[in-house]
Amino acid sequence: MADTVRPAQADEVFGQREHYHGNSLDGLYDPDSSIAVEHLLQSILKRNPNLDSEKLRQALQYSISAHSEQVRKSGMPYAEHPVEVAKILAEYQMDTSTIIAGLLHDVVEDTPITLPEVQSIFGAEVAFMVDAVTKISELQAANKEEQTAETYRKLLSSMAEDPRVLMIKIADRLHNMRTLGWVPKAAKRKRIAQETLDIYAPLAHRFGLAKIRCEMEDLAFKVLNPEEYGRVMGELMESRADRESYIQKVAAILLKELEKVCPEVQVQGRPKHVYGIWQKQKRRNCRIDQIYDNFALRVIVPERRDCYVALGEIHALWVPLQARFKDYVATPKPNLYQSIHTTVVGPDEKMVEIQIRTREMDVVAERGFAAHWSYKAGVENASRDEMDWLRQLVRVQNEISDSKEFLEFLKIDLKPQELVVFTPAGDPISLPHGATVLDFAYAVHTEIGNKCIGARIDGLFFPPEKTLGYGSTVAALLSAHQHPAREWLSIVKTHKATASIRKYFRDEMRKKFADLGEVILNREYKALGIAADCHLSLEDFRKSFPAVERMEQLHEAIGSGRISLRELRTVLAGGEVGDSEESAAIPVESDNLLLHFSHCCTPIPGDEIVGLLVPGEGIAIHRTDCPKCREMLEKKTYESLHVQWGESQNELHSVDLMLEGASRRNLLEDIATTLAAYGVDVTRGTLVAGGERTRLRLRVKVAGTAQLEAARQKLLEVEGVEKVERRR
Repeated sequence: MADTVRPAQADEVFGQREHYHGNSLDGLYDPDSSIAVEHLLQSILKRNPNLDSEKLRQALQYSISAHSEQVRKSGMPYAEHPVEVAKILAEYQMDTSTIIAGLLHDVVEDTPITLPEVQSIFGAEVAFMVDAVTKISELQAANKEEQTAETYRKLLSSMAEDPRVLMIKIADRLHNMRTLGWVPKAAKRKRIAQETLDIYAPLAHRFGLAKIRCEMEDLAFKVLNPEEYGRVMGELMESRADRESYIQKVAAILLKELEKVCPEVQVQGRPKHVYGIWQKQKRRNCRIDQIYDNFALRVIVPERRDCYVALGEIHALWVPLQARFKDYVATPKPNLYQSIHTTVVGPDEKMVEIQIRTREMDVVAERGFAAHWSYKAGVENASRDEMDWLRQLVRVQNEISDSKEFLEFLKIDLKPQELVVFTPAGDPISLPHGATVLDFAYAVHTEIGNKCIGARIDGLFFPPEKTLGYGSTVAALLSAHQHPAREWLSIVKTHKATASIRKYFRDEMRKKFADLGEVILNREYKALGIAADCHLSLEDFRKSFPAVERMEQLHEAIGSGRISLRELRTVLAGGEVGDSEESAAIPVESDNLLLHFSHCCTPIPGDEIVGLLVPGEGIAIHRTDCPKCREMLEKKTYESLHVQWGESQNELHSVDLMLEGASRRNLLEDIATTLAAYGVDVTRGTLVAGGERTRLRLRVKVAGTAQLEAARQKLLEVEGVEKVERRR
């Protein structure tokens, strides 16, 4: 969907707009004017002469007619936007169906035209792409955040099915960014610019659309940080003459030497984009003249082998910086990019970055997967190997139901992943910088990640938290007894690893809720005196809880609190049940992780206790005399469960004691000795008051009230100790 531009940006907005010999630019978008339509058609065909002109003419007339009543904020006819999108697609040599979909991409969203109508006229292929870039409507989502998340889900899934959808959406966003100045509200301009930086520029990068990514980033940067944009532009303009002079000097030397070994070589200056320079300045905290690749050249050679011949000549000519060498020809980036990067100490001791690639590699570097599309003569014959990342992204993202979490991790997943490591079989695995052994293991397979205890990296053993280096060979080491730990979440960098670990704990929690729910249900049966052969069937429960499809789901819903105890008791009893109904007691066992001992009253075995069913957490155990528990029950914050101490309570429990008495030498030592004699461990001690009187707060660990009381009585026999109280 299009937005807009300030008049001062008109040349930028319309790019290389062709001169029109009509009365006005409005007339250029008149569907009844054969001259206007023919002019627009030729402006598209001159960018890609291989398109079907008859089909394009029909789509142009249809698009202009559909949007005839709409005007952009710039005052131009709305049809200008889809035509400009079509021109961008034609520049990238996309096929006729894609460009028709570009011309029609807003008709379903912004006009009364329906998708079946588009399909009946232009076919299922075009209709699929139009539908893919049509936003989820507000009526289909609960809120704006969900609408945005579901729109992205739909877009990503469609892209995985047909990557041409990506080109339409990228072209749409690029033209909107070129015309962003017409959007009147600054907050909306910034929101669109930030979304472009977070989502669309990374998408363009992941698919090798370098030129589009750079333009998007610069346009967004100009909106989000105009002061810094102006500063960097100013510095570039100040140094432009010196920089161009130096590049010409180095290029002349380089060309003269390389022509001796490769007569068809080309040497070009590489343009810089403002946002990239600013990022490097910020990251390295340096001036613009201190950036290594501020002076950059590109060497274009005919064949792959010529890349390495040229590299040898360059290194013979100037001293290379080994730390700055990257061979993306032998190991391409995930977005298909291939080039050799080397930084040398050039004339006048200045650092110069040189990129070496073939002509085909250069086209791919500029046009990404769109270049592969044209080389491979169409969608049907194109390799889909480069789509593996996208399909994996869709699978992982579809596991996230929460809209906020989906959008958060989508931004993380779209960040550039420039690190490549290899499996022992030689398969490349792409990861972000800073990725660890665990990230590698989860990238290979979820179960390998879950069982990972470390890895052999280039033959040496390293632990799971080890950060990986570029080009290493990594073999994950596994143990059948290993399982994810929560601290792993602070180690991993990739979303797949994070999502897999979280899913493991969600699944584990669901199992625990199901176990707890089954215990609660059986206790309720027992409390009501319902024999086993009279237990309700799944269908009986579904009359009241239709969302439940399996008994495990019923148990989980009970254990997690989604089905309240009152609702459950009502169903089991076949009618209304009062709040006083009480189930048979659930034993409190130390190994049940869904039983939580409340910190407000620190219950220990021997105390009278009550359980509160806390939705999503399990059962919180309180002492019956706990004021906080009593308050929650009175307010009906949570429902109570009858619980009792189990027979196999071997765990030690923390209790706070307050001691008061007269101060004397060795008092603290005698207190500690007395507690140790009764097997009571002191985990923390705080002297609340000193001087002639002593007030001491201790945290101790005991097995139960019997041990605590025996120790308390013995403490009262210690000289100087006058009072020992258990604190709540």
